[in-house]
Amino acid sequence: MDISSIADSLLKFSVPERLRQRLTQRPAPAEASAELYALSRQLEADDLRVFAAACAEGVAACEGVAENPVAEAEALLRSARLHLQEEIETYRMCLPTLWDSLYYAIDAISKATDIFEQIGVTHLAVTALMELAKAMSTLARPHDAVQTYQKALDLNKAHNGTRERLVILRDLAEAHIQAGGLVEALTTYEEIVIVSGLLKLGPAKAIGWYRELARQCEIRQVEPK
Repeated sequence: MDISSIADSLLKFSVPERLRQRLTQRPAPAEASAELYALSRQLEADDLRVFAAACAEGVAACEGVAENPVAEAEALLRSARLHLQEEIETYRMCLPTLWDSLYYAIDAISKATDIFEQIGVTHLAVTALMELAKAMSTLARPHDAVQTYQKALDLNKAHNGTRERLVILRDLAEAHIQAGGLVEALTTYEEIVIVSGLLKLGPAKAIGWYRELARQCEIRQVEPK
């Protein structure tokens, strides 16, 4: 989309006078939230994800004032996803980036995970962190992905989510390999076997292709430089 198209779209989605008056009169948070959400959806449909993400952050602020933590966290996640989509598209098109959208997404997901932890839905916090880590892998930032997966794993262990842990460990092993950490990948593989034993699934059922992963890592360890 060229500059003129973006300008036309923004003019089309300028704040209506009715909404402007309501905002100056300190409207109820629910009303402002609904208006901002609708505007965010319109901007997203017009492929203006960064502006749509900003509106989603406004929705989160309204829901925070209304003391609705679930809706606040969901709005923050929506903002983060929009920023990540923008960053991934920029990366795939090989365009220069300052990673602004990625940093905004990291901040939004951090706030959302804090809220999820506070209200006792830790599995949603883990899911949000894994989503961020996968995006980092897509953006060829494997070391950042490893750190984020590790945060998800630590949070998972603190709340004893054993079955979910296998999924995190699998993705963490892949991130280690992408980052060139073959020893760390093998260590993660060993933990997968241990967790599989705790679930009484047995190696054949639980690990599948992890044996091949271990074999490849061992081969790479002894390959001549």
